[in-house]
Amino acid sequence: MEIFNRCDLLLPDDYVLTADYLYSDVKNAAVIRDITRVDTGVDAPDGRPIYESVNGRRQDFMLTNAIGDSGYRQSLSFGLSKSYDFGLDWALSYAYTSTKEVSPMTSSVAFSNYLNNTSDPENPGLGKSNYEIPHRFTLRFNYATEFVEGYTTRFTVFGTANEGRPYSYTFDGGNQFGDSVGFIDRQLVYIPTGVDDPKVIFGPDFDTDAFFDYVRAEGLDEWSGDIMERNGINSDWWTKFDIRISQEFKGFSADHRASAFIVIENFGNLLNDDWGVMYETSFPRAQEIVDASINDSGQYVFEEFIRPTGQTRVADASLWEVRMGVRYDF
Repeated sequence: MEIFNRCDLLLPDDYVLTADYLYSDVKNAAVIRDITRVDTGVDAPDGRPIYESVNGRRQDFMLTNAIGDSGYRQSLSFGLSKSYDFGLDWALSYAYTSTKEVSPMTSSVAFSNYLNNTSDPENPGLGKSNYEIPHRFTLRFNYATEFVEGYTTRFTVFGTANEGRPYSYTFDGGNQFGDSVGFIDRQLVYIPTGVDDPKVIFGPDFDTDAFFDYVRAEGLDEWSGDIMERNGINSDWWTKFDIRISQEFKGFSADHRASAFIVIENFGNLLNDDWGVMYETSFPRAQEIVDASINDSGQYVFEEFIRPTGQTRVADASLWEVRMGVRYDF
């Protein structure tokens, strides 16, 4: 099911306000399962299931459909614009996006799609989409004039600011949960209530002070006593501005037209190396934080705090670039 609504409204003084709403209800979402896995009936300390092989095999993948709710996508956007007689026009806009999905389906093969789903591998349930950009602001200023009569000079500034994509923290590996790709760090981490959490024993080499300091700094204490929400944290905001200047020229004949342009992408980064830089957690949007096992008493043993690398610079998006060109119409 898909719902789309749009509203355009002319305000006083020729301001134009637009609003759009799009809602998509996902049915029978695709998901990859390992049909060798069966629930042992024994749960981990936080209640998640522990699996084992039903036939001694592993990684027999099947493309199938999700059971139950398959998620949704919705976006709400607003825009405000105005044009002036002297050649200036501008537009401001905001977009809000909320999405829930079963599997991000990040790749082209079953193995990658199975292991890159950060959650219970056999029953992922709904989680925030890997691709969600919750908030985005954009602006555009355009000014056209004729320094030489009959030939337009145009200056354009385009800016965007958006909250970063979400990510998760995980246990180091998943063999303790019977995961058939247990070497992959995709099992969402359990956040203890404190050093006296009855579900957790801290090993002698576990740095509890550093761990809980990191938990508080990242806001993970929101899930104290529970499994961290999948994609529960967003990467930092990213802001950049682009500039384009173009100039029309006379062609070789009366009906020809020529123009030259220069585009500076990420102009702020050209001025300052610390501006216009995008930071986010690398693919597949998850980082291990704890090496743990499960003891015979049904408790987690937190053996090592693994300090995550954190968000890193995204090279292509963080660089400035200058392009120049010539266009000739005839």
